[in-house]
Amino acid sequence: METRAASTTTVPSQLAIAALVVGAVGVLLPCCPLVPAVAVILGWVARRRIRLDASLSGARMALIAIVLGAVGLVGQGLLFDWFSHRFREEVESRSERIAAELMTTATLDSEAPVPSSWSAVAGPEGRSLRSLGRTARGRYGAFIGLSVVDWTYAGDLGSPDLTAAVIWRFEQRELTGSVRMLLRPSTNLADPYPAPEPLEVVIADERLGDLRIGTPDAEPSSDPVPEPR
Repeated sequence: METRAASTTTVPSQLAIAALVVGAVGVLLPCCPLVPAVAVILGWVARRRIRLDASLSGARMALIAIVLGAVGLVGQGLLFDWFSHRFREEVESRSERIAAELMTTATLDSEAPVPSSWSAVAGPEGRSLRSLGRTARGRYGAFIGLSVVDWTYAGDLGSPDLTAAVIWRFEQRELTGSVRMLLRPSTNLADPYPAPEPLEVVIADERLGDLRIGTPDAEPSSDPVPEPR
């Protein structure tokens, strides 16, 4: 008597197919942070169901989806690390440039209007900024430049700020100090980096007294203070 072997018909697991599609999307679109994780979860669940149900096939697809998801997670981690480094580098570079421009403008013998983004430290028509500039120039001579020693991030997501500890270089002296910036979120997709806006400027001087603008109770005198002989 001829015995006919029983045949088992299997169907591809729809969950495995979905996991594979999601995994491919996660690799092709690394800007979507949750997609690779979803691919890993779907792939793992699909493999488990396939092992428990003999009528389902697609274990290899589920495994590929898990691998793609893992690759996507690693790629997103590297992309996030690169962007974080680029973000800090760009924001700090802009902040340093603005701090140098601010002190240069302050110490110039000019009544040209200051940028509106400096309103927090410039005061009405820039008088506070001019006051600091005249005092600093009278004490230390012309402003030459600055060097950033350290950066400190503070605030919260709604109102982040950045403080640069700096060395101010003038003709006659070098002094430490700081510049605090408010990081205003960008609304320009072509330039996603926040716009630094000066909030406070400090020139630390133990001999003649600190110069500070940005807080109403700590503005410098409008009269230049000469360097002692």
